[in-house]
Amino acid sequence: PEYFLPDSNVVFTISTPLSHRMGISFSPGQKQKTVASFEMEIHQGQTIEYSDKVNNLDTFDYDMEAYTVFHVGLEHWASQTLPIRVGYAYEESPIDKALSVTRFTLGGSLMLKDFQFDIAGSTSSVGYAYPDIFPKVSEANAPKIETVNESVMNLYVTASYHLP
Repeated sequence: PEYFLPDSNVVFTISTPLSHRMGISFSPGQKQKTVASFEMEIHQGQTIEYSDKVNNLDTFDYDMEAYTVFHVGLEHWASQTLPIRVGYAYEESPIDKALSVTRFTLGGSLMLKDFQFDIAGSTSSVGYAYPDIFPKVSEANAPKIETVNESVMNLYVTASYHLP
């Protein structure tokens, strides 16, 4: 699609990416149910173009790379009311392969009649090189590249009631 802003001479053109997703799950059929699953997503690249059609200023094209996402999970029912889940995900970055993210997940549920309580957590990290934005005064003329490590932890808690 192409977007023209009526109060300016700017046009944005964004190509729509194409995505494919496939997955498989397996349950061995035991007394306590266990399900293993695998999912893969393939995303084609996307192009973003910006141009000033009247003045032909500040024109640029940005191509995002194709990337892949993998999910692996396991759910085991410890009892009729207590499923436990564990998972792993790996997501490549469409901007730079060095920005790919690895994520681990863990969670479970407790079901009591019409109530369901869920708790889940995830942790992920990514590391990349970035120029030092606060160099020492003695090193101000020499650009220094630092390694940045970003870690994210999420905790999710939900409670739900199922109407009869």
